[in-house]
Amino acid sequence: MRAVSVVLAAIGIPLALALLFAPVTWGYGGITVRWVSGATADSNFGQVRNVDPAGPAARAGLHVGDKFLLDYGERVTWNSGRAGDSVDVMILRSGSRQPVHLVWGPFTPMLAAVEQWRKTGYAITALLAFVLALLVGIRARESRLGSIATFVLLALGWRAIAGATTLAASTTALSEGAQYAVWFTDGIILSAMLFLLGTFPPNPGIVRRVLQYAAIPAGVFAWLAPTIPYLAFYLPFAFAQQFRTQAGNSGIALGNLVQLLLVAACIDALVRAPITYRAATRWLAGSWLIAALLTAAYGVAYDLAIGTFGFHSLDPLPFVANLLFAFGISYPILRHRLTDLNIFVTRATIYAVVLLVIVALFVLAEWLVGRLFERAPQFVALIIVLALGISVRWIHAFVENRLTAIVFHKRIEGLNDIRRVAREADIATDSHALLQVACATMHRALDISAVGFYLRDGSEYVLLRAAGDVPWPDAFDMNSALLLRLRRWNEPFETLDASGDHQTLVLPMSARGALVGFVCCGPKADRTAYLTDEIDALAYLATEVGVACAWLSERSAVQQPALSAL
Repeated sequence: MRAVSVVLAAIGIPLALALLFAPVTWGYGGITVRWVSGATADSNFGQVRNVDPAGPAARAGLHVGDKFLLDYGERVTWNSGRAGDSVDVMILRSGSRQPVHLVWGPFTPMLAAVEQWRKTGYAITALLAFVLALLVGIRARESRLGSIATFVLLALGWRAIAGATTLAASTTALSEGAQYAVWFTDGIILSAMLFLLGTFPPNPGIVRRVLQYAAIPAGVFAWLAPTIPYLAFYLPFAFAQQFRTQAGNSGIALGNLVQLLLVAACIDALVRAPITYRAATRWLAGSWLIAALLTAAYGVAYDLAIGTFGFHSLDPLPFVANLLFAFGISYPILRHRLTDLNIFVTRATIYAVVLLVIVALFVLAEWLVGRLFERAPQFVALIIVLALGISVRWIHAFVENRLTAIVFHKRIEGLNDIRRVAREADIATDSHALLQVACATMHRALDISAVGFYLRDGSEYVLLRAAGDVPWPDAFDMNSALLLRLRRWNEPFETLDASGDHQTLVLPMSARGALVGFVCCGPKADRTAYLTDEIDALAYLATEVGVACAWLSERSAVQQPALSAL
């Protein structure tokens, strides 16, 4: 999967960059048409539902309610005309036929901005989706889940490529083909998402299990429902004409209504997610839920809105949904694999506030200097500005420290508690009580799902204190894989737990070079990675507790013979 991801992303990234700077070539007809099916492809006719009074259709003489016939060979141009394309139609009005020549023109300023923004947004979404697909494919912890997630991201990237191509295609046929590709990838994405939600989060309910089996039929229907009514122009098959007669323009609504299956799967995931997966599920299922509702709303409102406002009033909805789909799947995976994005985003926000404060102070100082020292010597103003410039570093540190203390107070307090217990470990008089305090502190301070303290007992290390739902064995043999690594390197590391489902942080407890014991820390409740300062604080506590336990054990061994002699 990684090799395929690299190839598909390597092809898609240059296309996304090219589309990012490509102009919008899709033309504006100023008209919305509802196709009415006849007995054959050649007997279909269109009915005008909406006309922009300032658009090309109004200038050509078309009115709401007009019916017209269109030659078979002109239908590609009609469905997606580029600026400058033209088509000749025969209007059926008052029992007579009138020829009309319609030329597509550029979008009006407001719509031009919307379409340009949508094309650029699709290109940026594709670029991000391909980059994220590479990162997820490489960094995902679970290979099967990571493969499905990577596939979904690649499909979203190519869906965005197709969406941008419909607006910036060099030919009309390419624009129409890109629209068919959009519907095809929509079906693939829906199936892949239902498959993924059947696996993640664990413990799926009956809803997600059933929808996982229905994923492929749902995806096929989401593809064919909007596609067949348009392909009926070119397919001389009875079933295509019959489907078009029954569905017509409602095919888009039928295809998008299938997104309600994804809505049901997202709700089931949010309700049944285990506690250790709730943070990731909120981002994944929450983003997908909003995106699926937007997509379904687009289909439902398609026929309703174009009759009043025109088709382009709904154009941004599919783009926003595509962006939410990509964000929802990548954020929870990369959030606990690359860095804690919460920390990153919050830090960026703090720095932005700091810069705003400094800029505001400079603006205020300049205004005050101008008002108070209009007639004062120039060197007075220079001294004030110089003093403010010198104090920028102090202002920056002051504001950042205050904001950090407010935003990260819970995390800072947790780390301080861990370090405080580590410094107090050397005055403990009972190793079991010390282990209990250290275990409870780790569990509470960083909201760790499970913590276990192991101490050496002969040729094995025995679990003496634990907090949370401990997934580890009661004892480890001296020559087990975990102990071999600890004894050889004597440094913290991450590994999978005994069940192979969760990442575990292992911390050595050493005293004078000997491995007295070790600590196993399960995943944090929010599934984020352990940051460097958190690992350092936990390792500091483990080391101090190990030293204290070793000293208490030696003192007990010395006192025991003395008591026996008495």
